[in-house]
Amino acid sequence: MQRHRNGGIQPKGLFLSGGNQIALPGSDATWQLELSSMRLTLQYHSQGLEAGGESSDVVSRYVHPNDLVLLNSTIEQHMDNGGPMRLEVRIRHHAEDGWQWMELLGQAQGDRTRSVHYLHGIAWNIEERKRQELARLESDEKYRLIFHNMPVMAHMLDAGGLIHDVNPFWLSRTGYTREEVIGKRSYEFMEPASRAYLLEVHIPKLRETSVLDNVEIQWTTKSGEVMDSLVYTRVVRDDQGRMIHGFTVIRDITEHKKAEAKADNLIYHDILTGLPNRMMFHERLSFALIQANLYETGLAVVLIDLDRFKMINDSLGHQAGDQVLLHAAHILQKHIRPMDTVARLSSDEFALLLPDVSRPEDVFPLADKLLTELRKPFVLEKQEFYISASMGISFYPQDADNTDLLIKNADMAMYYAKEKGRNTAEVFHQEMTLKVSRKLQLESSMRRALERQEFRVFFQPQQDIATGRLFGMEALIRWESKEHGPISPAEFIPIAEESGLIVPIGQWILEESCRQTKQWMDRGFEPLSVSVNISGKQFQQRDFAATVKKVLEDTGLDPSYLCLEITESTAIHDAGATKAVLEELIEHGIRFSIDDFGTGYSSLSLLKLFPLYAIKIDQSFVRNMTNVEEDAAVVQAIIAMSHGMKRKVIAEGVETRQQLERLNAMGCDGYQGYFISRPVPMQEFEQMFLQSAR
Repeated sequence: MQRHRNGGIQPKGLFLSGGNQIALPGSDATWQLELSSMRLTLQYHSQGLEAGGESSDVVSRYVHPNDLVLLNSTIEQHMDNGGPMRLEVRIRHHAEDGWQWMELLGQAQGDRTRSVHYLHGIAWNIEERKRQELARLESDEKYRLIFHNMPVMAHMLDAGGLIHDVNPFWLSRTGYTREEVIGKRSYEFMEPASRAYLLEVHIPKLRETSVLDNVEIQWTTKSGEVMDSLVYTRVVRDDQGRMIHGFTVIRDITEHKKAEAKADNLIYHDILTGLPNRMMFHERLSFALIQANLYETGLAVVLIDLDRFKMINDSLGHQAGDQVLLHAAHILQKHIRPMDTVARLSSDEFALLLPDVSRPEDVFPLADKLLTELRKPFVLEKQEFYISASMGISFYPQDADNTDLLIKNADMAMYYAKEKGRNTAEVFHQEMTLKVSRKLQLESSMRRALERQEFRVFFQPQQDIATGRLFGMEALIRWESKEHGPISPAEFIPIAEESGLIVPIGQWILEESCRQTKQWMDRGFEPLSVSVNISGKQFQQRDFAATVKKVLEDTGLDPSYLCLEITESTAIHDAGATKAVLEELIEHGIRFSIDDFGTGYSSLSLLKLFPLYAIKIDQSFVRNMTNVEEDAAVVQAIIAMSHGMKRKVIAEGVETRQQLERLNAMGCDGYQGYFISRPVPMQEFEQMFLQSAR
């Protein structure tokens, strides 16, 4: 500012001259400030502000002390630059009055010499507006406190969609600094897939609704970690729909996603091996069929069942069984292609999905390799074990065009592999369907066979090798079906085992054998011990011991003439329970023998653990003992160990004199087989062996 020579102030800008007054509708007061004395004159003309009243005093009496500096600086700025002067200050009418916020609008007023002597203008009471602003500021401060202390990630967006504020939790979780984040767009910190989806789908939606709620977004932290989140964003817009600012809350759900993934893994994967389970195998097979159909290629399904797994599981426990399964899973995974799938469908059943194959020649090399690797010995609990597998293979499109039928046909082929002696692979062919149909028919007929009295008991004699004396007989079942004719035990007994019908059938054999033996004794024939085969399912019945005792009571047969034969697998299923049943029945006078000895995994321990009467050497060893020295050595060892533990030895399947003489030389006690007689009906057995012995 420059002062005029007459004491006035010379402004650079425009000013009012003469008595011109500024007047605007709605103002609450007029004011005038004399610059030389700094005397302020106020005249109120608004209701509630001493309407019509006028007061005049030095400005320091009217203006709040804290606003005086602002007033002086505003006047100087106005005098230097010209134009209207506007400012907000606190003013009071009397010393005892409270302060009120006023907005002053004014202009310089000078004389003809252009020297400024006064500033004058109008004023508005803005107390209410200031109160609202203060409340808003307080609210904003509370909001800032909440924002910066939120236990979730949050950031603010400006009108351009750029981040202009982030809370500490955001920075802590991501590892970035404020300087690295402010001014950036939020999607710059997202995973590429989330970024693309946000720009393509969610941003257009945000423009329409101004809200995004529970949108799943993946972020990348500074360390490279991928963070899963649920995002809520709200955008505030003006009347024209332009963005003013935005607010985003980000809830970290990474751990939840991990738990969810773990749950999904449990749903779709086998817990023990980590392999896909039946559900995932079905899904992958369904997808593979769609692709094979689209590209006109083939695929194969291979079902794999571990042979004799149940025996290991029962004899050594589930922990050992688990190790066997892990061993098998490792072998299967090791030898398949990256595009193939290996899954565990059930206890000891695995499955392979092999895309882009169409002929058996494409699968047999892999099948042979897997069978070879599975056959190799492995150590379990300091013992060397051997396992093998049976495989069934079906092809798309030759054998089936849907998942269920492909698996069913492969399953059918797998059981054919087992029937062929295990440790082999079979390819499905349509004739198998006919055999399965027959199996179902036989099962249906078998359920009525007891009622129809279609079963017969045949007997095979047992002879002392040294003396040639007949000392016993084995009872064997035969089935003469009215619908299907004579059915081989090799065909119907496995069906009876699978269906559970072996339990009532086994009880019938026991009853008939004891009844017939007692009847022969009552007729004066030489007493013979009768041996009856007991199936695993029959032996494991809770009331088995009581059932046997009742049969003896009902038939009147002396318990000392009954010998029950159980297999090694039955004996070791639950060794403690087996021993308890054996001891109970042996105390009752019944004898026990182990059938098919030498074919199991714990043969030697049976001799010591169970109170057995006799050991029956499996016919597979007897058959080849005269020309295979290894089999002869096994037979010799069994005889020696059994005698060492005071057990009798009976050889099964003796068919030639050469075999009999070799057994006699080894010290075997008894034998049975076609060399004496094949199993014969009761009447024929009576004529051939009982009447002739009189």
